[in-house]
Amino acid sequence: MNITILDGHALNPGDMDYSCFEKFGKLTVYPRSAPELVIERAADSEIIFTNKVTFDETVLAQLPKLRYIGIFATGYNVVDVEAARRRGITVTNIPKYSTDSVVQLTFAHLLNLTFKLGEHTESVRTGDWCRSSDFCYWNGSLVELAGLTFGVVGYGAIGKKVAALVDAFGMNAIAYGPGCCPESGTEQSGLSILTNS
Repeated sequence: MNITILDGHALNPGDMDYSCFEKFGKLTVYPRSAPELVIERAADSEIIFTNKVTFDETVLAQLPKLRYIGIFATGYNVVDVEAARRRGITVTNIPKYSTDSVVQLTFAHLLNLTFKLGEHTESVRTGDWCRSSDFCYWNGSLVELAGLTFGVVGYGAIGKKVAALVDAFGMNAIAYGPGCCPESGTEQSGLSILTNS
């Protein structure tokens, strides 16, 4: 069985080992695959793994041996799932692999925006604090998070974890999207949920 990873670098820039797939067949890993190389590289494969390489109906029609596409990401947008289904190709993804890192990045950005960490760091590096007449130097006002309201659009695994951290910071969360409770106005530990209706 031929297994091909078409854009291995997107998920693994060098800190992981794909050799675990070798017990299932002959493995070929490409760091990246330009669109014009996809058919050639995938032609003899029964199994394809991809992260960002797309498989539309035209591409799938040229891969008669293909039986499985594993997407190294949370969505299905890189594969025409209906076209794959018509050809008997199973398509899977990894729905929760990035939940914790996306939540962490969300709060990194939130703290950067509210404390202007990047701007402050650059200001200190250029000597503004040394030239300041005040011991406690800030180049702008700071925003306290406690008591503020944070909007969460999409209430799946990531949205729920973001809302939990929002609560931990003393903020109120308003969530909207799939996964919200059908009854409007549901509240639990500071979380107000708006429904899709």
